[in-house]
Amino acid sequence: MHGRHSVTYAAPKPVVNHASGGTVVSSWVSRFDDEPTAESVATRFARMSQERGNRILLDDVIASPMTGESGQTAAWLSASLKSCSASKPELQIVSDGGSLAEAFCMADIIRRNKRAVTGKAVHAKSAAAVVWCSCAKRLIASCGIVQFHRPHSSNSVAGPSVVAEMRREMLDKLHSWIPSISRAQFARWIDDEQEFDADAAVAAGLAHGIG
Repeated sequence: MHGRHSVTYAAPKPVVNHASGGTVVSSWVSRFDDEPTAESVATRFARMSQERGNRILLDDVIASPMTGESGQTAAWLSASLKSCSASKPELQIVSDGGSLAEAFCMADIIRRNKRAVTGKAVHAKSAAAVVWCSCAKRLIASCGIVQFHRPHSSNSVAGPSVVAEMRREMLDKLHSWIPSISRAQFARWIDDEQEFDADAAVAAGLAHGIG
């Protein structure tokens, strides 16, 4: 570990957004602190993203409170977007998912970014699919996969009632980001853990195109 990253998980409540100073808004992730002793994990990955030009690559599990690495993935995304000079940054996703709470935080960062972020799904499952859906423009690779999952207890340090609330928030967010798809339809996909290939994602209205 190159720095100390901590995050506070709490019941849903509004918090002030100070994304430029290292604090981000989410109903579930109230804040993260990044106090690097050398080159922090977030800064290191942001530098790697900058070297790729306009593409930011998410190719790992979204950090979970169960791993002790909470806040790292959100911190990495925030730093990556700040270091990316492209007018239209692209977030390429190759991830099985991870913490839904962390995904909500990442989605807030994406939605509040002054530049429209394009999400490209190569392999976006579970929480990673939620992050992809939050992007202003959604592309899927010709061989890509997007799959929704039901929230489960490992997504939260709390009990079943919090997991149920996270499901409700996930449905609200997905429908607000893609209003052409009903909340009820998203609920069916989540409960069925529906998987989409490229053609199906475009036909369903999830993806704007294949690319």
